[in-house]
Amino acid sequence: MRSKTLLLTALLLAAAFAAPTIKLLRNETEVKFFHPQDHSLFFKADLGTMKLGQTRIKWKFIAVEVAGGENGLIKEVEASSLMANQATGSLSLPRDWPYGNYKAELYVDDKLVATQPYIVSPEVKDLKATAHALFADDGKGGRGARVDSFKPANHRLHFGVQVNGFFMGKAEAHWTFVALDTAVGKNQKITEMKSDVSNTPGDTLTAQVELPNDWPVGTYRAEVTLNGRPLDSIPFEVKQ
Repeated sequence: MRSKTLLLTALLLAAAFAAPTIKLLRNETEVKFFHPQDHSLFFKADLGTMKLGQTRIKWKFIAVEVAGGENGLIKEVEASSLMANQATGSLSLPRDWPYGNYKAELYVDDKLVATQPYIVSPEVKDLKATAHALFADDGKGGRGARVDSFKPANHRLHFGVQVNGFFMGKAEAHWTFVALDTAVGKNQKITEMKSDVSNTPGDTLTAQVELPNDWPVGTYRAEVTLNGRPLDSIPFEVKQ
């Protein structure tokens, strides 16, 4: 009987002190990520059945990898009490948040009890192209060095379009490649391709196009849409 009692006590203690989950809140509604225009971010953690009375609660908010490179501790916030076994925290910025990866850490009596990574990003419908680039092939089918133009013998061409956030939700990229003015014709569609990029990591769309023979010298254009909405148009040349 004693061993069963000890086991039951251990299970109850484990349940009471299980690591809490931190929720992200917007207008008291749980969300999966924040928007840059959410100037005030709210967090809540349920600490189960712990009855701690006066307890030191501390939040740390950290930029892990954000646009602009301003990574590191953003703010440390302390609270003197625990209400209804829930720890709440908030973080504000008077301007839009840089998109990127962040994390919230919750400490109880100086002990780290929960960590929650979170993302700040516009919705897919609000993503915009911020830069694009051309890349040579690395000889193994992957993206190599950045280039300003291609040579006829570069059979596989690589493209990248950076946007101002992540693909948080349903997102389909549609690429179209057109020969504008070349030695073998004008305004001819070469090929097109679609890819599902929903909830994929990173802030860059990539594509590659290949010809089995040398590319004709001339001017070209790569166009990309996101969920049917024009995102970017990339002019490029093939030169001797």
